[in-house]
Amino acid sequence: MRLTRGGVRAFETAAAAVDLQNRLAGALAAALVAMVGRLTQGKKKYADVESQIAELVQKADGLRASFVQAVDKDAAAFEAVMAALKLPKGTEDQRKVRKAGVEEATLEAARQPLEVARQATDCLRLASLAARLGNTNAISDAGTAAALARASLAGAGMNVRTNVHSLGSSARGAGMLKELRELETQAAAIEAEIRVQVQARGGFDLG
Repeated sequence: MRLTRGGVRAFETAAAAVDLQNRLAGALAAALVAMVGRLTQGKKKYADVESQIAELVQKADGLRASFVQAVDKDAAAFEAVMAALKLPKGTEDQRKVRKAGVEEATLEAARQPLEVARQATDCLRLASLAARLGNTNAISDAGTAAALARASLAGAGMNVRTNVHSLGSSARGAGMLKELRELETQAAAIEAEIRVQVQARGGFDLG
């Protein structure tokens, strides 16, 4: 899939689809956070948080770029797994080489969505700041940014778990799963804070 001025083109290869949907959700979340910041900048009502908002916009723009720029890493990780699976396995030595290659490539395929999960959690933190300090006329956009970042994390988490599970009995993915669970716990707490801010500052009930 490619981002173009006209929108989003269809997936062109299976490799291009790997984890891209999660990066796209994260990029959209970061773009919304930056938009809330820009709608806050220069407003007299928010003059006392001007410096914090300026930093928010800078970080959100950087995060959006990071989500998009790393797409090629996802495709490369997927292709490496496919290449390892095609290694010969006619002899015992070849099977050992193939097994090691598949495991290493699969670990890298899990590392990529784990990085997305980290970025998505960072984006949630920025969305929380936007909901707390940003222009109340854009409070729903801060909430939407949080929802998109949460979706990015959820999708990335599934990809991490899928790849680690495919390692079978290998313990090498245990650390990734531990970190992922920690990120998910942090994200849940941040999301709850955002809901409180959106309801309080927006003046409406989220149900």
